[in-house]
Amino acid sequence: MTEIKSQRPLVFRVLLFILFLLTLPGCRSVSFPATADSGVKDAISQGAKITAPVEDDGYLYLRLGNTGEGYEHTFIRVPAACVVDQTVCEDIEAIPTYPESGIWDHHLHWSPDQTRALLLDTNTPRIHSFDPQTAHFSVLLEDIYVTGDNLIWLSADEALTIHQSDENSASFLSLSWANGEFRVTERTTLEGAPRFIGQGTDGEVFIAQNINGYPGGDTSLKLQAVETHILQMAPDTGEVTELWGEEDWLSMRPHMVTSDGHWLGYGDWEVYLWNLQTGEQIFVGESVHWLTPSPDGRWLGAVFEEEDLYNIRLLNLETMEWKPLLLLRSSPNLYWSPNSCYLVLARYYEPDLVSGPIIAIDPETGDVFSPAIDLQGHQWVDDVSWGR
Repeated sequence: MTEIKSQRPLVFRVLLFILFLLTLPGCRSVSFPATADSGVKDAISQGAKITAPVEDDGYLYLRLGNTGEGYEHTFIRVPAACVVDQTVCEDIEAIPTYPESGIWDHHLHWSPDQTRALLLDTNTPRIHSFDPQTAHFSVLLEDIYVTGDNLIWLSADEALTIHQSDENSASFLSLSWANGEFRVTERTTLEGAPRFIGQGTDGEVFIAQNINGYPGGDTSLKLQAVETHILQMAPDTGEVTELWGEEDWLSMRPHMVTSDGHWLGYGDWEVYLWNLQTGEQIFVGESVHWLTPSPDGRWLGAVFEEEDLYNIRLLNLETMEWKPLLLLRSSPNLYWSPNSCYLVLARYYEPDLVSGPIIAIDPETGDVFSPAIDLQGHQWVDDVSWGR
C-alpha cells in the first residue's frame, strides 16, 4: 500500500503535463463545426499545425470577378506560401489582360514544369498564352473554336485541346513547342462532342464522348437519349480504348475520372461513383457538386448541398470512407494544389462571413487556413492555380 501511494503524485503530475501539452497553440485538432462558417474562424484561431510542405517557391494565381464587369476578369498572383503564412499575403501583383475583350471564365492550365500556361477563351474565340517571367498574356491562336475548358498537358512541351468542327465531329489538336517553334497538329478525330473528364498518373486521358442517338429515329427523345461513351486515350500513340461499351446508355452526365482510372463520378440530381474495372457502383448522394479528385489519386473532394448550406466532404479513395471538413453558407469551387497537399475552396465573398473567399484544408490532418487576401475591389475568386 505504501508503494502505491508514493506513486500517485508522480502519476498525477504526468497527467497534468499531458493536459498542458494538449492546450498549447498548434496542437489542437480541427473539429467539424456545428454551425455553418462559425467553426472556420475557431479552427484557424487554434493555430493549425503545418504538417505538409507548401509549394512556396511559386505563386498562387487567382482570377477575380465582379457582377458588373461581365466577361472581364482580372488575375492577381500572391506567393503560394500565403496559404499558410499570412505575412506574405500582402505581396500582390496584378496581371494585365486585354482591356478590349477581357478574359473569359476558364482555368489557367499550367504545364508540368510550370514554364508556361494556357487559357481557353470561348467568347472570342482565342487561346491565350501566359508567360510567367513577364507576367503578361498574349494571343497564341485566333479563330479556333474550342468547347468548354478542354485542355490537358501531355508533357512540358505539348498540350491537347478539342476543336469542335460541327455538332457531329471533333478533333484533338496538339499544341507543341520544339526548338522555339510552335506547332498545331491534328491528332485524332471523333464523332459527336467529346470532352476531357480526367488524366491518369501515367498521362492517359479520359474522355466523355456524347453522341446524339435517337432510338428508332424518334427525334422527340433528343433530351432523354444522348449516348455517352467513356474513352481512354494513350498520350504517346493517340490510340483510343472504350471503357464504357456502346451497348450502354448513360442518361446522367459524367463529371470526372480519378487519376488511377478506377472511379467515374456521374449523375445529375443523384450522383454515383462507378468502378470502371469491376462495374461496382456506389451512391454518393443527392445534389452533390464539384467532384474534384486530387492529382495523386488519394482523395476526392465534393460539395454536398444540404438545406441551403454546403457540406464540404473528403473521400479517402484508399479506404472509401467519407469525412466532413467544413459547413459553409456559400457554395465554393474546389481546387487541388499540384502536390495534393491542399484542397483550396474559393467562393463569393460576403462581408459578414467570418472567413475570407479562400480557405485551404490539409487533407491529412484536417487543418484549416484562411489567408486574408485583398481582392482589389472584386467580389469573388473564380479560379485558383499554382504556377511560377
